[in-house]
Amino acid sequence: MGLSGWQCWASGLDAATPWRAWIDGDAQLVPGDGPALKDVKPIQRRRLSPIGRGAFFVAKQCLGDTKPVATVFCSAHGEGERTFELLDAIATNTPLSPNTFSLSVHNAIAGLFHIFNGEPAPSVALAAGQDGIGVAFSEGWGMLAEHGSGEALVVLYDDAMPAPFGVGEDAPAAGVAAAFRLSLDTATPRYRLDRESAAGSMPASHWSQIRDLVDFLQTGRERLVLRSDRVDWHWTAL
Repeated sequence: MGLSGWQCWASGLDAATPWRAWIDGDAQLVPGDGPALKDVKPIQRRRLSPIGRGAFFVAKQCLGDTKPVATVFCSAHGEGERTFELLDAIATNTPLSPNTFSLSVHNAIAGLFHIFNGEPAPSVALAAGQDGIGVAFSEGWGMLAEHGSGEALVVLYDDAMPAPFGVGEDAPAAGVAAAFRLSLDTATPRYRLDRESAAGSMPASHWSQIRDLVDFLQTGRERLVLRSDRVDWHWTAL
């Protein structure tokens, strides 16, 4: 698998701060409004949540002038705050907001990205669940190989979830997002991705896998294992 470019963002971290500082506890994630997205019209920008803005930012920064032949957007829980708002309205017999509902579905960020940018490429929105982020790269690489040319975009994102959801002690305090440009060009840095059954292993959360993959790329290590509920994804730099 060729990787011609990538970009990461974490709420509260300066763009120049390596994620190693977060992993080592020297820097903390802080909730905020997300990147400014000055190239997005204000009327459109208002429809984006902070994590939506983060996903837009890394996707745009990663692509540059490249027009992808396919995109894959992958998140464990998607728009948690919007979902909680809807559930709370149901619990209190408050009228549901059609706008909130339309923006809460799992493919909302992917759809808005394509609409706002006039992007005609086919797109897939994944909730990877037990298999972790490896499925996003498998899907992206498969779509790219089927097309036979160009580059594909993979966007991973996750956000802090409202307390009632209780998704795990290692959940992030704020949003994280990363984008990757997959290429068939043999001149780009290349990685091998292997899937191995690992029933009964101690899994890493979706957001931990995003963090660890970015750290792997930033530090230039040769190998990385991302452990999910059912499988281990082995990354090897070639």
